[in-house]
Amino acid sequence: MGNQITAIAPAQILPLESYFNDLTDYGKPISLGSTRFFKVARSTHRDYVEVVVKVFAKHDSSLNLKSHENKLHDIRVRLHGVGNALPFQKFWETDKAAYLVRQYVQFNLYDRISTRPFLSVMEKRWIAFQLLKTLEECHAKKIYHGDIKTENVLLTGWDWVLLTDFASFKPILLPADNPADYSFFFDTSRRRTCYIAPERFVDDSLPANTRPALAEAMDIFSLGCVIGELFTDGRQLFDLSQLLELRSKQGEYSPEILLKKIADKPVRRMIRHMIQRDPAERLTAQEYLKVYKGDVFPDYFYSFLHGYFKQFSITMQLTPDKCIQKLYRDAEPILANLLLDKRDKDRETGYGDALVIILSAITSHLRLTQFASSKLQALEMMKRISRHISDECILERAVPYLVLLVKDKWPAVRAEAIRTLTHCLCLVRHVPRSDVNLFPEYILQSLVHVPSDKEVVVKIAFAECVADLAKTAHRFLELAQLKANQDADETSGIMQYQVQGSYDSELTQLQQSIQSKIVHLLTDSGSLVKKALLRHSAGKLCEFFGPLRANEAILSHMITFLNDKTDWDLHAAFFESIVSVARLLGYRSLPILEPLVHQGLSSPEETVVCKTIAAVTSVAERKLFDRNHLVKHVKLIAPFLVHPNIWVRYEAVGFLCCCDHQVDEVDTECFVYPLVKPYFKHPVFQLQNELVVLSAMKESVPRGVLDYLLKQQNLEEIFKCLKRKSEGEKEPIKSHLLPVFRRLQTLGLNEHHEASLLQLKDILLKQTVNKQLFAEQDPQQGPRGVIDCKLLPRVVSRQQKLTYSPPRPQLPLTSSSTSKRYVYPHN
Repeated sequence: MGNQITAIAPAQILPLESYFNDLTDYGKPISLGSTRFFKVARSTHRDYVEVVVKVFAKHDSSLNLKSHENKLHDIRVRLHGVGNALPFQKFWETDKAAYLVRQYVQFNLYDRISTRPFLSVMEKRWIAFQLLKTLEECHAKKIYHGDIKTENVLLTGWDWVLLTDFASFKPILLPADNPADYSFFFDTSRRRTCYIAPERFVDDSLPANTRPALAEAMDIFSLGCVIGELFTDGRQLFDLSQLLELRSKQGEYSPEILLKKIADKPVRRMIRHMIQRDPAERLTAQEYLKVYKGDVFPDYFYSFLHGYFKQFSITMQLTPDKCIQKLYRDAEPILANLLLDKRDKDRETGYGDALVIILSAITSHLRLTQFASSKLQALEMMKRISRHISDECILERAVPYLVLLVKDKWPAVRAEAIRTLTHCLCLVRHVPRSDVNLFPEYILQSLVHVPSDKEVVVKIAFAECVADLAKTAHRFLELAQLKANQDADETSGIMQYQVQGSYDSELTQLQQSIQSKIVHLLTDSGSLVKKALLRHSAGKLCEFFGPLRANEAILSHMITFLNDKTDWDLHAAFFESIVSVARLLGYRSLPILEPLVHQGLSSPEETVVCKTIAAVTSVAERKLFDRNHLVKHVKLIAPFLVHPNIWVRYEAVGFLCCCDHQVDEVDTECFVYPLVKPYFKHPVFQLQNELVVLSAMKESVPRGVLDYLLKQQNLEEIFKCLKRKSEGEKEPIKSHLLPVFRRLQTLGLNEHHEASLLQLKDILLKQTVNKQLFAEQDPQQGPRGVIDCKLLPRVVSRQQKLTYSPPRPQLPLTSSSTSKRYVYPHN
């Protein structure tokens, strides 16, 4: 091709589709642009590979293109193994046209510079490094590009550079006094931007025996222009007239004004050196990589990053799922190589921006993954990386993909996306002015469907995270308010009043939005969602809503959870969370708290009793009880000092010691000590010391005795008999109670235990009633720790059918096996 065709005018202009009529292996073309030199189209090969087809219309049948075909084939063979080069992969000609085909890549550097999220400084350095590395490898193989420009630098979604459209068929030298050839061959974008080295423009035609050749310095100049445009955010260093003026020794134009806008001084110095007028002064690509190692390009570009990502494009042809899995497996070496300094672990320093390159690799492959396991691995990687990258990178690079995964088809992915999104947003400390409305306009709108999701695991994840999301949204609103106040500092008082009014209105809207979401969780039909909300979010939500609104939004719904008599774990979760609620509401919560404590202490489940006493202790430690309330609760909790469950006894002792800290010595002697004295073997003078109290306590009621009594229908009559016996009455035991007392003696009951049982009377009677309510509401629930295999679906394999024999009848469970209780230790 070259200069021999510039003067040939086309006899007729045919539409693009006409050139594809004979190409049976390619689908319908989509035009990507057209010039006098080439028509460019995007098409799909029969192997479902998207390609770019460049069509050169032949207007002269005598035109011989065989030499160009051989040259393109030679370039393709030599560049095999160069990971950042994408030469033309096919070339053929017909009577009408010649065709050049290569793989399609969506973005080129020109488009990427002006596309959000904008490239970070580290990404720009990474792209510049890859381009120099590409030229180093190409020049080592004696391949010169000849037309390096931002349109010919392709970028994958993970910032991997592909230098394409090697211009072996374009003229090397151009007339300086006639821009026609430059416009025909090189100004395909019609932007008049010029990347051609000045020595390629000549004033007079060359002698016939002169054979010009591309040189390494020509590509270096072009690359300097590209890197300069990259670091000036798309500003061109030269147009054609400016470059011709630079070529002239008398020219006054200099790109120094643009270069000074590059804040990175080493980069500015490198670009200035690459675009020198004298080609002899320019270094080779290899020398630039050596000179600016550690200055412009970090060491890990050389030692790790380039070689690692080269595997993805050359060594291994990986699917998106395989790419994610490899990144996940290599997480430790990646972090070890990219976080080389202790400072790198500090997000404020920005050193972790190298991980943005890894994050881009994860998110670009994430869009095409097919398996839930790959997405979960990607989410875990994003969570780890987010600890080291900047706030801007989190908001622009991670959050959009996390919001997308919240709507994924896999429930596990949706749940983990909610957790990862919350984690990332909680890390953000500085919000750009453009993102102050991120929560109301984007995040919360994207989570509207989550509280009513049909999968419980997703609702549990949201219940765990909703409080942190609410607090983060509030913090974003406060940051927006701070920025608005700074803008209004020098304005009138009316403006400041309007800013405050806007803040109050937006806060109310935010609280209403969060409340509408948690109502679905608080009224969910399953208890798992409620328990997650109680254990992870209830206290933080009360802090978010404030004392006045928390009662309506949270506490009024929480109380109804105790009406569920079938789920003791829900009751335990309630008492775990009630402390943080009471702490926020303060003294106004005491009238509500007292009946709840009574209900918790009379629960038939000892874990609930344990959690209730711990909750009362925590409230007392925060000094929310006055002396009268403390004494009242000492009277309620003191009988548990002889309870057979060691964890219940320890919690009771903890509450007793806490009370002694809260009141003075006189009140202890007059009000507290008389209530607990019956439970001690000898007088105690240091109720503040837990070890002293534990050593002085009477022997606890035997476990077997307590469990046996709780099964009796006539428990009140048994206690009346015990009371008469303790008062010295000689009335004989009724005949129907004799077997009961014989059994109690067999289980270890003695006179000391009888006194302790009488002290536990009120508690045991209430527990018996509540136990009956549990059984009435859930008659199918058997003893805890026992699984009825008859209720499980039976799956019999073919081999089992051949060796099947009827099962033996099961023996009835003994009373000792049904009386066991598995109690979680209290932390």
